[in-house]
Amino acid sequence: MSKMRCSCGHAISDSNCPCPTEASVIGDVAYDMFDDLFTKRVDLFLDAVREGRRRQWIDAELTSQYPDQCTDGDVISTLLSSCLMDHCLSLAECPQCGRLWIQRGIGVNKYRAFSPDEPGFEGHLAAEPTNVSQDDG
Repeated sequence: MSKMRCSCGHAISDSNCPCPTEASVIGDVAYDMFDDLFTKRVDLFLDAVREGRRRQWIDAELTSQYPDQCTDGDVISTLLSSCLMDHCLSLAECPQCGRLWIQRGIGVNKYRAFSPDEPGFEGHLAAEPTNVSQDDG
């Protein structure tokens, strides 16, 4: 998306990362497809690790420029992001009016707008999660 103008006239930009106006949406059917693909790719990676073919697998499945010092968790995180991108639609929220802009299709740079029926809806994507534990131990 990069930057687009909302119907209310406000410019929505996703140049910040993390972006308070941007989200990803995945439907139930797409989630099942994502889950199957992600599980298979992680299983194949873990098989390669167990068989001593970790670097070869990374070179073939990700890129030969992937850093040697990356952890298995880094690789799995990359797989997660990659699989999600193939199954999620982008969603943008106008911080001015609360209108939601949903991507018309994966890989398509066109959006469809949905307006809230009541005022006070803006800023929901920027909100901090309330049910996430901050305990690292």
